[in-house]
Amino acid sequence: MRHSVRRSSTPLQVLYLTLLLGGPLVLAQDITTNDPHDALAELASEIKVLRASNDQLADRLESTEGAAWLNTERTAEIRGIVADVLADSQTRTALQASGVTSGYSSGDGFHLSSADGGFTLRVEGQIQVRWVLNRNPSGQDYSNEDFAVDGFNGSNTVNGSKTGWGFQVRRAKVQFRGSVFDDSWRYQINGAFTSRLGVFAFEDVMITKHYENGLEVTLGQFKVPFTREELVSSRKQLAVDRSLVNAFFQAGRGIGVDVRYRNDDLSLEGYYGNGMKTALYSRQPYTNSGNNPTDFAFAGRAQWKIAGEWDQFKSFNAGIDQDTAVMIGVGGMTQEYNENANPITPFGLPGLVPVPGLLESATLNSTSVTGVTADISAKFDNLSFFAAAMWQNYNISGQGVAFGNPGISDFSVPDVNPWGFLVQGGYALSERFEVFTRYAYSNADLGSFEVKLPAATVEVPLGESEISVITLGVNYFINDNVKFTADWGINLESSLAGLNERNVENLGWGYSNAPDQWVLRAQLQLLF
Repeated sequence: MRHSVRRSSTPLQVLYLTLLLGGPLVLAQDITTNDPHDALAELASEIKVLRASNDQLADRLESTEGAAWLNTERTAEIRGIVADVLADSQTRTALQASGVTSGYSSGDGFHLSSADGGFTLRVEGQIQVRWVLNRNPSGQDYSNEDFAVDGFNGSNTVNGSKTGWGFQVRRAKVQFRGSVFDDSWRYQINGAFTSRLGVFAFEDVMITKHYENGLEVTLGQFKVPFTREELVSSRKQLAVDRSLVNAFFQAGRGIGVDVRYRNDDLSLEGYYGNGMKTALYSRQPYTNSGNNPTDFAFAGRAQWKIAGEWDQFKSFNAGIDQDTAVMIGVGGMTQEYNENANPITPFGLPGLVPVPGLLESATLNSTSVTGVTADISAKFDNLSFFAAAMWQNYNISGQGVAFGNPGISDFSVPDVNPWGFLVQGGYALSERFEVFTRYAYSNADLGSFEVKLPAATVEVPLGESEISVITLGVNYFINDNVKFTADWGINLESSLAGLNERNVENLGWGYSNAPDQWVLRAQLQLLF
């Protein structure tokens, strides 16, 4: 858009003054004729040329002034933008006045830290959403209670459709961890929404003191050091979830004290506390001095790293061209229950063996459980390998009230010795794809359940619990924080007796009195 010439501009005034004073003199010097009429005509022509030049110069001056005006506006806008950016930066770094830093890094989550690094806070999370298809010859409504009735009466109950499918939020967890004063004093709080009711509760609460010589002492609630498969995080498992064999033998979480020593090649860890989870009694977390269910409870684990680095054993997954790593581990546990352990219901002993109609209530006072485990973990090139074996001894005894019989009755299931093993391996096809397989087996000869009533002793044979599961699957690592896993597993045997019902359902299985139950699972995991 063209603008009118600003007559008040100083450059135009100078131009006009020059033309008025000097123009006639110049023009006069350029006139070459002596004829007045010709001279006037020539002068008029020259004035016309000068006017045209003046208009061009005015346009150029006008354009120059406009450009200067635009430059001024641009400068003001840029200054405003810089001021806004500086104000925003001051808002975002307000904590830096005290030296606090913040950010996000893969593997450590969101974090805050003081200037000296003594006070830190890291926040991480895990979400697992799963789809499950179950094919159970005994029906989808078949329970551990039905197993006991069928085993006792020799019947074959079928309840509901044989095929069931649907979605579940398997895990939704948030973890807070960090240090206070210096890196030697650390804390950790893990919370999770329960998969059944969606209730939020803490899983781990730990205060840990680290010493420079490799020693650390932890107080609180945490995983008991026994089976390695349970100790590896659920976010770093090879399959969709841990094995059924681990569900039987794992020690779960306990409240107490844990002492660990680790150097470059050796790790030693010991636990003492309020007890640990077993197939007989699983209500271990959140205990205290008033409802502690054990007279004593100890567990320990030793690991010898033959090759590689400790961080390589945090996951069961394989990697492309990974460095060789080999580790051997052994563990043990023992505990004795007291009168606070009372899992008996009108349906018998849930989890290990249901015996309906015998005991109305009871305690596991003087019952003892002892177990050992050994395992090997290895990684070569694109391959990961893990194998473990477990054995436990249950000496079950206690006192209770029998249906229709006054007074206290003694009961016992002596010398139950379940054992099992698993072998699994993964192979990395690329940076993104991994295929895997697993075989898990366990056997528990449950013996017989004896109840000593005032008039007689009742003995009920409990039979044998056996698990034989083959699993095949694939992992697709979408990125460092998102993983898709799909697997298919079949139980070649029939019974899942000895497994807690919640564990069975969470893993996608169901109780059965017939072989060849199979499960198809697909899961998306997101870490933040």
